[in-house]
Amino acid sequence: MSGADAQSREVWSRRFAAYGAPLGGAMPAADATRPSVFDQLPVLAPEAEEALLQKAGFGDATPFYAAFTFRGWIAFA
Repeated sequence: MSGADAQSREVWSRRFAAYGAPLGGAMPAADATRPSVFDQLPVLAPEAEEALLQKAGFGDATPFYAAFTFRGWIAFA
């Protein structure tokens, strides 16, 4: 993982934890779960996801949904 990828992952993981904390609530509790979630969750850059789709035989991949680290793609085989 490059430095830019690691930095991007850190930013997104903090946003993910903040989103999971109750409004005005316990950010420390949400932040404590962040390492375990992101150590187990494969987070790829959109370009890497698109490359995997192409490698699997899909073409014309277009993202249609994105929320934090989760993306939905439309692609054709």
